[in-house]
Amino acid sequence: MDDPNPEPSKYTCNTVNCLGNYSTIYAGLIVDAVLDSAILRGKLTELVRLWPILGGGLIKDTEPWSFTCGSTVDYASRDINQSLATYLPIRQEQNSHEPKIMKSPEISAVDEKFIFDVPPNLANSFRLRVTLLRDATLLCFGITHNILTAMIAGK
Repeated sequence: MDDPNPEPSKYTCNTVNCLGNYSTIYAGLIVDAVLDSAILRGKLTELVRLWPILGGGLIKDTEPWSFTCGSTVDYASRDINQSLATYLPIRQEQNSHEPKIMKSPEISAVDEKFIFDVPPNLANSFRLRVTLLRDATLLCFGITHNILTAMIAGK
């Protein structure tokens, strides 16, 4: 499903922050249902096709830095034969259909439940990690800090 001929266009980064090159922002989402991994990958591929900056990379030898468009889909999934209550023991309210911010004294332990199989040298700007449990799905979206900084500075 990847576009074999992505346009070689670039987006200009309106700010140059050397720390942003090494920072990725991750957001985790718990879905109280088991989602289909193939559909999630297909939807991520569609998102990258619609917004190709997510499948591109950062060029640091331009002034200012710029982003390339691309079709790289950074997706990984894993199946864990555990319930959500066992895998991620957090206090959950029954019948709550509102978003909640999870608080944990050991946030690094929570990170390990969501973030996996991420190479040390990231080639593209956006990734999705999916953990399929017996009764839930954990989604972890990662986006490089540079894209967020460029979007904010561009306004």
